[in-house]
Amino acid sequence: MEKRNLIWVSIAACSVFLMDLFDSRLINAQDSACSDLWRKSVAIAEKNRRWVPGKILEKEIVVIEGGEILQKTERHLRFFLTKDFELDAELIRTKLNDTDITEKEKEAFKNKLKQNQYVTSKAFEMPFSRHLQSTLSGIHVVKTTVLENLECVEFHYRQTVEKIKWQGVAWIEKNSGIPLKIEFKTKNLIEENNTTITRFSGAITYRHDDPNQWYPKHVRYNMDVTTKVFPFYTFKGAVENDIRLNDYFRR
Repeated sequence: MEKRNLIWVSIAACSVFLMDLFDSRLINAQDSACSDLWRKSVAIAEKNRRWVPGKILEKEIVVIEGGEILQKTERHLRFFLTKDFELDAELIRTKLNDTDITEKEKEAFKNKLKQNQYVTSKAFEMPFSRHLQSTLSGIHVVKTTVLENLECVEFHYRQTVEKIKWQGVAWIEKNSGIPLKIEFKTKNLIEENNTTITRFSGAITYRHDDPNQWYPKHVRYNMDVTTKVFPFYTFKGAVENDIRLNDYFRR
């Protein structure tokens, strides 16, 4: 098995959150005026949940333990609606270390589609998903700050989804309730099949100039990974991803 096939990172894995552990001005969001601001964010996310990126550019770097770059991958994806109005996706181009491997990767990509790993927006809805509010705890305001020339309220929170614990920070525009950015990390290991993710952190920035067109435009994340391929090979290193999302349309 080629090393480049050992890791295939799902966009859906971007749904993780970061929380800074420094002393803060603890204000329970559910016991203050800030709860209204959080509810505005949830309402904006619910109203915009049917936006889908038409194009995705994903750049991935895999680094082995010790810092050596094992591989660099660039993927161009296209999302579209079928004639039955079902969401589907197509692999346009893949480069591995600047070599075009599109045809080789198309079959593997189809398998990922069957597992719904690229046809989901769930990752981008948390922690603002209306259906997941019960999974949140410890929501509190740390401070008011300026982000992209807008006055924002900085919220910290915790979230547990499917036994995975997340910590996060959300920057929400003070008046409108539009989320501008989240940063995130896991608190526990993520284990699936023969892969263990020991560290997972990143950030998502959103389009925020119009509350009726709110959606993620840039996703960054990185993780430390150990993958065992029985019986001879164990990969131990890090994966860094940079994802740009464009040309949105409504489902």
